Amino acid sequence: MLRISVLMLFLFAVVGCGGSANDGQTSPPQIAPDSPSTPNTSPTTWQEGVFLPSDDFHQICADPSKAYDKATAVQGTYIDENNWLRSFTYETYLWYDEVEDRDPACCSTPEYFELMKTFETTSSGTPKDQFHSSVNTKEWEESQRGITFGYGIRVALTREGVFILYVEPNSPADNAGLRRGMRILEIDGVPIEQVPGLASSKPERREFTVLRLGESQPFSVTMTSKEIVKTPVLVDTLVGSNSGHRVGYMLFNDHIAPAEPALISAIEYFDSQDIDDLVLDLRYNAGGLVYLASELAFMIAGPRATENKLFLETIYNGKRPSEPSPFYSISPIIGLPLPSLNLERVFVLTTYETCSASEAIINGLRGIDVEVVLIGDTTCGKPYGFVPEDNCGTTYLTIQFRAVNDKGFGNYADGFQPTCQARDDIRYPLGDPRETILGTALYYLDLGQCPTSQQANRPDEGAAARVQLEPPDIIEIWPPTIPSMILD
Repeated sequence: MLRISVLMLFLFAVVGCGGSANDGQTSPPQIAPDSPSTPNTSPTTWQEGVFLPSDDFHQICADPSKAYDKATAVQGTYIDENNWLRSFTYETYLWYDEVEDRDPACCSTPEYFELMKTFETTSSGTPKDQFHSSVNTKEWEESQRGITFGYGIRVALTREGVFILYVEPNSPADNAGLRRGMRILEIDGVPIEQVPGLASSKPERREFTVLRLGESQPFSVTMTSKEIVKTPVLVDTLVGSNSGHRVGYMLFNDHIAPAEPALISAIEYFDSQDIDDLVLDLRYNAGGLVYLASELAFMIAGPRATENKLFLETIYNGKRPSEPSPFYSISPIIGLPLPSLNLERVFVLTTYETCSASEAIINGLRGIDVEVVLIGDTTCGKPYGFVPEDNCGTTYLTIQFRAVNDKGFGNYADGFQPTCQARDDIRYPLGDPRETILGTALYYLDLGQCPTSQQANRPDEGAAARVQLEPPDIIEIWPPTIPSMILD
């Protein structure tokens, strides 16, 4: 087994998150009347159940130099920051009445934030809120622009070792010739199991010892980390099927604003090729912007299926009305009509990383009776979302709404189950019909049933298959991403 230190392996830079566990709840508290509008320090005493407006504490910081917007930050204490979290949670958190009201002087701000959530569980015993997180605001803003820092590799931790899942184009890893399926053995001569971490915001030159799948002789490459511009749509291509269907395949990894042009371009390409079916690969997509998910769902289903239908409805904590979100047929960014494929069926490739806004695509399409065939593994189970909020240089991602589709369904906190189970097969490039998850989708497309063996009905797989007949089981994918369904 890999030592736990390898879980600190960051081959992209990664945004951080918070989480903890505790117990307790109280009845809903009340807003204090006649609260001051511009205090410059926290109250000296804490009164349980009495809340000042969160705006009274916004950007009153223990260290204003760490604020993202230094022009608006003023000097305060950690208690001011905790008071903001306390009031903000009461005002906006979906399960605010399940949060124990704690004295803001109890602990540091990161610790206090970890307490500002429910510790209840679902009927299956799963924690109700698994997604309470925070991140440095500068890192968050850069991540939403598709900017990260590192070598351009995402890796899988398996019992057999650390393998590359994919490589960002034009990254140091890409330029060094690293590819999906290669195994990382050492970094600077240290076995990968013992590497304490690679997270850095400045260039670092490191030597990677790598082994190609099916080979016994490793090789070394030297790479210098740098700022990476991510490619949200990594693959869009045509794949064949035994039944002669024209099938489009798209690997979509990030619901971030820069993805929109690439999504539109891919759909236009598939439309020009007159495809019969679409395979949408969301296996590594943890979500993001709701409007992008809505756009993509519209581009799959088309205007007739989506007319007068809701993509989703956001339901809050009872302190504000629910809000409908349509299927976007016109880009809210560029103001132009979107292309569409007018499909009645779509195949979606999933893993436990398929989350939030990605799950909203599945749920939104099912809400208008588009057949969604899931291939892979159970999705993460996050029918919840938030509006990111910065305070004193930290962006808080606290659950503020749950989402339901046009039929009112949103009960998938335990994830969506796949029609056919299949494992991520790092032996083949993404988009290769021999790759197990995609191959299973094509098998089902042709025959209407799941294959009894992942190795059946395939062409000869050559040397790689003789070395390793089955793809390794993925334990973790690193760096992790923050599951998100974001209203902006």
